[in-house]
Amino acid sequence: GSYRTGYSITSLGSCTLCRADTFKPNKGSYLTQCIPCPGVSSTNNTLGATEQSQCRCLDGWVQDPSTQVILCLNVDECALGTDTCSARASCNDTQGSFFCTCGQGYAGGGSVCDPVCGDSRRMPEEACDDGNSDGGDGCSALCAIEQHFSCAGGNSSTPDSCVCTPNRYPPPGGVWGGEAACSVECSSGTCGGVG
Repeated sequence: GSYRTGYSITSLGSCTLCRADTFKPNKGSYLTQCIPCPGVSSTNNTLGATEQSQCRCLDGWVQDPSTQVILCLNVDECALGTDTCSARASCNDTQGSFFCTCGQGYAGGGSVCDPVCGDSRRMPEEACDDGNSDGGDGCSALCAIEQHFSCAGGNSSTPDSCVCTPNRYPPPGGVWGGEAACSVECSSGTCGGVG
């Protein structure tokens, strides 16, 4: 006998729907098996596909419009600008996908890239970066300028230097760093215990 389109013969001689990602285009006994979808295409878990056109290219791939048969071509998400990379990351195309790499001075998964505080590189999002993640030295562990300090000289390749703002100094016997640094204000012409 002949077998219906979208069906395949089982070992008992009866018909069963073609499984997902396969199709059977022709009716008749000469083609009793379902054919797998070509390359990187799928029927999206649809059973009983009767035409190759029911096979669709997977995500990251696109049907070649110049062919009648299913031929899936890689989509270059980076070149098309359809990637999800951060503006601070580079996009790298792969077959059927892409990946993002955060740029120098930034860390993260690529779709989000945050500046690395304490790496001696002051990025535009940071108020300062003195090359460490210590607080109390002028530049906090979050790369914010601490109270009574000023920081300057840093850029994307050089750390900042932080000093007490004018008319400020550490308390007598005080240790540089910590919350007491630059906490004493000069008064009456005396600064730092010197008149």
